[in-house]
Amino acid sequence: MYVSSSLTRRQRLRRRADAITTRLLYGDEPRIDLDIAMNALHDWVERVMPDRLALFEMIYMARWERLRDQGWERDRPYL
Repeated sequence: MYVSSSLTRRQRLRRRADAITTRLLYGDEPRIDLDIAMNALHDWVERVMPDRLALFEMIYMARWERLRDQGWERDRPYL
């Protein structure tokens, strides 16, 4: 039973992270909305899967920062 629920949490994490990535790449919403979504997902991982938090930060937070550094949000206002 634990394995099943763990897979579900990982799938939910992947889907939510992919949705944020898609919003970052192709959306037109303000940067603050993306920051809120990223922080909310970080808080969720910290609460639900604390043993995976470091991995989440290395994979997803680093990816989002790299995309921002590459200029994907260049024309996007902060507010």
